[in-house]
Amino acid sequence: MTLKVVITGGPGTGKTSVINFLSKKYFVFKESAREVLSKNKIFKGKDAEHARGKELQEAIWDLELKHYKKSLSLKKKVVFFDRGFIDGLAYCRTFKIPFSKERLKQAKEIHYDYVFILDPLPKKLYENDTKRSETYKESLRIHKIIYNTYKKYGYRLIRVPFDTVENRANFVLKKLKL
Repeated sequence: MTLKVVITGGPGTGKTSVINFLSKKYFVFKESAREVLSKNKIFKGKDAEHARGKELQEAIWDLELKHYKKSLSLKKKVVFFDRGFIDGLAYCRTFKIPFSKERLKQAKEIHYDYVFILDPLPKKLYENDTKRSETYKESLRIHKIIYNTYKKYGYRLIRVPFDTVENRANFVLKKLKL
């Protein structure tokens, strides 16, 4: 059985850096939002702030479902996800985007074995990029909503303290006994 492991946290917590480090040795699914924003022609060239909305979230969820279903057939010891399906519910709560009962049903059917939430970076290290437009204060608020949403769905989140990318990745691997 493949362990399905989510690496999550608010914007700018270092998720992608940790995922990139883990991808050198393990199978990872990159962040669906970034993939949708860069490859889907409806959203191409827009940052998250200008592409926000139900249509974007639906495209992200569709890709998350595709990744999750693919993970079920992989013959790997562990698969990492840069964010999970539940993150989408948190973002909808954050930005008051309505979602269907079908998406709630899907959220209950998906099961990740572990969810690691990266502690926020210090403010002086927080950066915006072409896909991240939230302020540091907004990122902290989103982080809290993500945490609470995973808890609501019964997940026991494992906090990953602020540290170097390598130390954070090794913290995750040690908890997974890898």
